[in-house]
Amino acid sequence: MARWRGHLRSRTAPYGGGVAYLVLELVGLRMPDWLALICAGAGLLWTILILRAQREDGRWTRSTVRYGTVGLVVPFVSIPVAALLGAALGTVYADATTALSVLFTIWLARSAHEPAGPTQPAGTVAGAEQTVIQS
Repeated sequence: MARWRGHLRSRTAPYGGGVAYLVLELVGLRMPDWLALICAGAGLLWTILILRAQREDGRWTRSTVRYGTVGLVVPFVSIPVAALLGAALGTVYADATTALSVLFTIWLARSAHEPAGPTQPAGTVAGAEQTVIQS
């Protein structure tokens, strides 16, 4: 676990622990591992609740929810994979995690953009049009 401590702390900032991290850094203290875990857990739970609500709401497309789900799951899956493969990966782990973090950014952008469109019934694809073929 000691190998991933910096990774855990760096993942905490986007999940609401950023303020605690900055305040502790300003006064010259190190963020305790337990506080980083609490902040990361709270952020993870919050993101899961948002993804569930988006899935049940008709304003977001299924692809938006999938981007968010994959963007959320990839860091957790990549850590055990990197631990198993160890030094054989070199910088591949860092490069892949950085590249896949784009999925979470896409989810954030689409989550902000899609509610501006028309509302669709839950379970349908937002933006899909039905056309009637006349013969």
